[in-house]
Amino acid sequence: MEKPIIIIVGAGPGISFNVAKKFATESYRVVLISRNADKLQKLSDILTSENVENSYYSCDVSNNLELENTFKKVKSEVGIPDTLLYNAAVIRKEVPTKQEYNSLVDDFKVNIAGAVLSCQLVVPEMKKKKKGTILLTGGGLALKPYFEYTSLAIGKAGIRSLAFCLAQELKGSGIKVGTVTIAGHVKEGTHFSPDKIAEEFWKIHTGKNKGVEYIYQ
Repeated sequence: MEKPIIIIVGAGPGISFNVAKKFATESYRVVLISRNADKLQKLSDILTSENVENSYYSCDVSNNLELENTFKKVKSEVGIPDTLLYNAAVIRKEVPTKQEYNSLVDDFKVNIAGAVLSCQLVVPEMKKKKKGTILLTGGGLALKPYFEYTSLAIGKAGIRSLAFCLAQELKGSGIKVGTVTIAGHVKEGTHFSPDKIAEEFWKIHTGKNKGVEYIYQ
């Protein structure tokens, strides 16, 4: 029997990596996607040393064609993802009145547009199977925006709205949609440690966390 697959867009050493390890303990194969190939290699090596089946793909998620081609490679080389985690985000400090137009648009491509496209690239197969899970990494800025991180606040508000809109559209399809809104600073060894947050994503996947949004505070 083939292992189910989780594809993680915006893979890094924090939340997403802990989600990868959590799903791996539940017999999932892991696919990591992010722009930095060297960092991906290091994460992959750690997973491999822990006997986790994994693959990684370097991709600029702000480039729609590159993202589409990467998902095609994953589907042909690894298999059809059962679960998607979109974790990519641009964290940049800037106030609204000094926010440059082009940089805001560039951030939007990563923070929102890449998430929408990633969902679109997994939904058709999930609909055919009548099951699947789409997970989106949210943030407390969606609930309490802070002016010095305007772009990220807009992005996390968008992720939250995307989760609810997608859940409404896919109701009755068998596809779970959920976001963990992380209302605090992620740091190892604290209440907001990545491994604890990863557990909340798993609970959404298994249905223990009910509803579209789980506010982790």
